[in-house]
Amino acid sequence: MSLTKNQFIIAGITGIVVIVAILIFTGIIPGLRTSGPESIAAELSIWNVGDDESAFTAAYAAFNAKYPNVTFRYRSFSDEGAYEAALLDALAAGTGPDIFVVRNDKVIRHQNKMLPASSITMGLPELRATFPQVVEKDFFGTGGLYGLPLSIDTLALIYNRDLFDDAGVSAPPRTWDDVQGTAPVLTKKGEGGVITQSGMALGGAASHIETAVDTLYLLMLQTGTAMTDAALTQASFNSSTGLNALRFYLQFGNPTSAAYSWGTGEATARMRFADEKLAMFIDYASAIPLLTVRNAFLNYAVAPVPQPKDATVGITYSSYYGFAVSRRSANPALAWEFIKTMTTTESVGRAYVSATRKPPALRALANGYENDPVMRVFAKQTLTARSWPQPDPDRIRASFVKLISSSLTDPVRASNFLGAAAQEVTSLLRSE
Repeated sequence: MSLTKNQFIIAGITGIVVIVAILIFTGIIPGLRTSGPESIAAELSIWNVGDDESAFTAAYAAFNAKYPNVTFRYRSFSDEGAYEAALLDALAAGTGPDIFVVRNDKVIRHQNKMLPASSITMGLPELRATFPQVVEKDFFGTGGLYGLPLSIDTLALIYNRDLFDDAGVSAPPRTWDDVQGTAPVLTKKGEGGVITQSGMALGGAASHIETAVDTLYLLMLQTGTAMTDAALTQASFNSSTGLNALRFYLQFGNPTSAAYSWGTGEATARMRFADEKLAMFIDYASAIPLLTVRNAFLNYAVAPVPQPKDATVGITYSSYYGFAVSRRSANPALAWEFIKTMTTTESVGRAYVSATRKPPALRALANGYENDPVMRVFAKQTLTARSWPQPDPDRIRASFVKLISSSLTDPVRASNFLGAAAQEVTSLLRSE
């Protein structure tokens, strides 16, 4: 049977298509071969605060197992203020990193610089199964997921074992009522009633107690204080529960209170503790290296942060960084895939904890440090970590610093100072 002209043309085209397909399949035409991860060559730049690049060796290796031709350019800053200034300048100039860290309470402030992950990269169900609740509350918004952490730090009770034994106190306090009773027992006074050894670092100004503001946030959240309304348009901590939390904090610095255990002085809480002049205080895991550098023989231990006596659910306060992708990144999908690989791979998480002594962020690792008396507490507390949304954390912190200082000077007007702080925060919320 003879072919018509049209049939001959169709047969010829079909043959060419088949031949080309075979050539592609066999790799004879490499330029047309389907690209795989091994063919992707790129450099990802990463900016971080505090960590040496060696802490990311396992993360690089895990990613290079799939993407062998991706390299990394890492820059670390020791000072957060210098980091933020450099980051803003670089992003404005179009020379910023692909990946940068954002502190959990500054997501609102920096959200316009962050490119959210696609739902394919990580959806809400996977996020909830992989990370503690605080990550969703801090980094997941209407635009999607804005960042993921390698570590979550929380407030815990750090105490001096020798001072406890010397005072006959057998165990650290578990509730705030216990703190009220234990702190005076651990407090020593000299001539004129001057405190020479503080039982507890509470009731002082933020200039002397490094975590004063965060501890007040914690006390408010633990007692059910709503820090803002649901729409984030008004501060609501100016309430009876908020005032009770403030008054509870103040009593430890009041010489007329039965709980008085913190006197004025030049040294900060961390310095006093390292010098063995303070029996217990509330702080983060990140503070421990600072203590041991000052006193290598410090005999300390860590316990869960105290809770209200009738609390049914534990709450602690968190401060940590999430890794985010810049809206100006040339490789946003690749950058997000690296972040996911780094933060969700258990072996990477364990290697990071080993290198940095920072608590892990993964749910799967929360109970993985039973034989480590320090890390065990901080790792478990990631599951009960909380925070609250803040449009400008630095200015809000300044309002709370002033609130504490003013209330210490004139405790009778504490309610007025609390109302003034709420007005300042409301103004910040409405200016966003």
